[in-house]
Amino acid sequence: MSDRFLNDLEEDILIEMFNIGMGKAAHALSIIAKQDVDVSVPAVQLIDAETVFSDIRSDEICCVIQKVKGEFDSVSVLIIPQRGSYEIVSKMLGSFLKGIPPSELYQDAMREIGNILINTCVGTVANSLNLTSYVELPFLQFGSSDHLFDGNLLKKDDVILNVGIHIVLSESNVSGKVFFIFGPISLAQLQRGLNGYLKQFR
Repeated sequence: MSDRFLNDLEEDILIEMFNIGMGKAAHALSIIAKQDVDVSVPAVQLIDAETVFSDIRSDEICCVIQKVKGEFDSVSVLIIPQRGSYEIVSKMLGSFLKGIPPSELYQDAMREIGNILINTCVGTVANSLNLTSYVELPFLQFGSSDHLFDGNLLKKDDVILNVGIHIVLSESNVSGKVFFIFGPISLAQLQRGLNGYLKQFR
């Protein structure tokens, strides 16, 4: 983006909030997976709609998409390379895959993983910034990044809050990303929430 929306302090605050949320998500996922799970957020940045395409070029992507309503109005997208998503699900479910169609169970598992990560992220950040939020049920999308945002998911004036995440199971090493797609109004609400949060320390 040509004009910087977040300053260094605001970026640091969001990174810390997302890391707190991801820590809670990692605990929930570790119970499901019955192994240690570490999820961290090394960076948060705002990018424009065009930039997101050049950043996620891949022929095999698994996306968990959830709409967030309220003052934190946005569309959240968890993106994991499909091969990595298979690895996570197989290690999480293990013997439970037997006797059940893998595609059905895999999709249910990915929706649950995305739901845990996104709900926890949204809840932690929105509550910290005193913004209302309601996360709708997730749905999946597969394929190449070229077709990822087919339809009405992205608009020309949308801004993307790019949250880099790193997911590590005790026997896996998989990287993923979470995007929050904001329109002009919801972006202004996020800025208002950050300003209100910072006033506590002035």
